[in-house]
Amino acid sequence: MPHPRRPSVTHTHSAAVALVPLDTTTSSSHSSKPDIPLSSDAELESDPPSTPPHHIPQNHLAILLSLISSSIIGVALRLGLISLHTYTPTPINPITYPNFVGCVIMGWAAAHRDQWQRAYYPLWTWWTTGLCGSLTTFSSWIVAAGKVMFGLEGAPGGGNNFLAGLAILLFGLASSLSGIALGRHLALIPLLSPSAWHRDRTHTRDIILVPEGYDPTRLFRPPRRRWDLVNLFCAVAGLCVVAAVALGTTVGREVGLSMLIGPLGTLLRFHLSTLNPRRPHFPVGTLLANFIGTAVLSATTASRLSGALAGSEWGCAVVGAVGDGFCGCLTTISTLCLELFTISAYAPESSEATRKRAVGRAYVYGGVSVMGGMLIALAVLGGPWWGRSREWTGGC
Repeated sequence: MPHPRRPSVTHTHSAAVALVPLDTTTSSSHSSKPDIPLSSDAELESDPPSTPPHHIPQNHLAILLSLISSSIIGVALRLGLISLHTYTPTPINPITYPNFVGCVIMGWAAAHRDQWQRAYYPLWTWWTTGLCGSLTTFSSWIVAAGKVMFGLEGAPGGGNNFLAGLAILLFGLASSLSGIALGRHLALIPLLSPSAWHRDRTHTRDIILVPEGYDPTRLFRPPRRRWDLVNLFCAVAGLCVVAAVALGTTVGREVGLSMLIGPLGTLLRFHLSTLNPRRPHFPVGTLLANFIGTAVLSATTASRLSGALAGSEWGCAVVGAVGDGFCGCLTTISTLCLELFTISAYAPESSEATRKRAVGRAYVYGGVSVMGGMLIALAVLGGPWWGRSREWTGGC
């Protein structure tokens, strides 16, 4: 009488999948194993099979819409925090507060990257590239330190100017880095995890991004129809509101113009970020965005202080909006600090030489970013200052 056939591994796995969550790191390594009869003990100890990956569409039009709405909110929060902490005497530079808050949000959002991408990919760019990138600003931080070093802020003079500017640089960078770390720690709290708000049933599957380019025909399709409609409504409504504020009022005209121009800087930074994968240990895209924004903000600051726009209400408002909106959104310190953490990361089993190399690359990238920004401010902002024999006629 023939012996009864033993159940195969696949049948055992199919019964266990509902009880034990899959581990993609182990399932992928066993996906090619043949269906060999095993004993009952071996069946219980075997790893679950691999599951098909989760394909996530990456539509650039949806991403751009998310960047518009998030940039408007980021500019409003940044200007609000700066205004809230602008008083005399202030213990630290007001730009430190939005930079710290933005870095905290960046650290928290980056810790849940996979969950945001699975729920709706533009949500990931909404939080990081859009909100955090617009809430924090590299150019305002650098120019604030440069103005103190050059004596434009009424500093005591002499070597004290240099020390005061250096304090802004060191404290600003330290607070931003600590903000990233704090955000990562907050991400460990279950109530602050996106999974507490939205149950993700595909958390055991690998992610594969499917680029869709700028194809508008792929928008508003199930199951993304609801999210795409909300995304479009927020972008259009945000632009209409800030345009009405900028053109219809005089009190908040500069703020409204800043929120209206801000998304342009975010979109430029987003496209420059495509250069980052070319050199992962030295993100050229972020570096160029910060340098370009710092140069433009230094030029607008010099024009406002020199008196070239004195008496022109619209001129002062537009120049101020370019600095606070476009340059503030084009440059970012939250992405810079997150990149420093990423570049300096190494595996626990790495050799000492590998660890030193990773940390050294982070210091080189951070040093080039800060020193390069200060040199740009020195040339663009300090040049006219010394050319006028250290005298400003006043302006906006």
